[in-house]
Order: sequence, then structure tokens, then C-alpha cells
Amino acid sequence: MLIRPFTPADYPVVAQVMAKAYSAADGTPLLPITEEDIREEDADLAPPLKWGRWVAEVDGRVVGIFCCGPQWRVRRRS
Repeated sequence: MLIRPFTPADYPVVAQVMAKAYSAADGTPLLPITEEDIREEDADLAPPLKWGRWVAEVDGRVVGIFCCGPQWRVRRRS
């Protein structure tokens, strides 16, 4: 397993991992999370906080994420 710093290229897979993490056992989304949601949240953060995120890879595939900083919040689109 490789743990490395998050890069902007990781937004799509981080959104997929977070969406799975916030889903019911049957896969039903409990809190739909998209790449756009994460990018919007990050736009409000100072750079040191924005990059307080790491990804875990196995065989080149992201299998997990770790974040530290302010609590992530989801903006609801109207």
C-alpha cells in the first residue's frame, strides 16, 4: 500500500470513494457527493487546508482517503 498526498487529478476518485462511504449497505446513496461538491468546498479553504488530504493506493488504484482540517460540509444546490 502506498499513501501519498492528494493531487487535483485525484478529485474524481476521491468523490467516488466518499460517495461509497456515505452509502447504505445496499449501495443507496445517503449523502450524494460529487467531484463538483468537493471542488466547491475546497475553493473556500486556504491552500494548507485544501491539501490536508492523502490517498491510499494498492496496485495503482485508490482504495481509501484521509483528510484533516475543517469538517467537510455539503452545499445543497437549489
